[in-house]
Amino acid sequence: MAAQHKAPQRRRLRPNCHAVYELTAELLLVFKPQGHREGEHMHEYTQTLRVLAGALEVVVKGKPKRLTAQAAPLVIEAGAVHSTRALADTWVAVQRAQARLA
Repeated sequence: MAAQHKAPQRRRLRPNCHAVYELTAELLLVFKPQGHREGEHMHEYTQTLRVLAGALEVVVKGKPKRLTAQAAPLVIEAGAVHSTRALADTWVAVQRAQARLA
C-alpha cells in the first residue's frame, strides 16, 4: 500500500503591527502596517529589499525611493543610513548579505 501524504497545513499571517519572521539567517519576511515608520538607522550588512505587496518609501542617504511589487529590488549597502515608511500595508522580503562591516 502506497504511503499517503498529507498536504501541508497552511496558515494566513494576519499581523496587525510590525512583524519580522526570520525564514533563514539571511532571509526575513517583514510586515509593516500602513503608516509604520523606522527612523534613520543602518546595518552592518548589505541588504536587498523586495516589496511583495503594498508600497514602501525608503530614504537612503537623504534620497527617497518608492518601492512596490512591480519595482526592482533595492540594495542598501552596509553602513548606509536609511529610514522607511509604509505607504500601505506592506510585505517585504529582506535578504541579508553575509559580508559584514569590520
